[in-house]
Amino acid sequence: MKRVLAVVFAFSILLSAAVVFAEEIGVAQTENPTESIVQEDTQLEDFGITVTIDGEELEFDVPPQIIQERTMVPMRAIFEAFGAKVEWMQDAQIIYATYGSCLILMRIDKPILVVQDFAAPEGEAETQYTMDVPPTLVANRTLVPARAVSEALGATVEWDNDTRTVVITK
Repeated sequence: MKRVLAVVFAFSILLSAAVVFAEEIGVAQTENPTESIVQEDTQLEDFGITVTIDGEELEFDVPPQIIQERTMVPMRAIFEAFGAKVEWMQDAQIIYATYGSCLILMRIDKPILVVQDFAAPEGEAETQYTMDVPPTLVANRTLVPARAVSEALGATVEWDNDTRTVVITK
């Protein structure tokens, strides 16, 4: 019972921290939340892209997309393939995920990805990445850059042009 309460307490702290950090870095701002790089009603195209993690091919409910020369994948699939717990805050259009002692934050149409490591020493706990392409909504799906998310979770990423495969190694 104590363990369950500790987990619930820790998760509630992480959720509170997500909102605070999102506000601090500007990802919680709500100006023009529906103005995306790609509109929600855009049709998805199958670019024939495969994504693997440690040699295992990922399955997606929608195919990976190429947006501004970057491979974008459904957020839930990529985070869950790493074992992260992902949540979507519809009203603020914020993506947050927990992975080990880390909290990862992104917002639709904002090119900043924040990783907050609650186990890191003070002063080293927060890392911000500027993404080439921000998370976006396409055909009612939230797509995130495969490379940025994977590298934020500590993986290495390569592109195999011959097979059109994103190769992720944890």
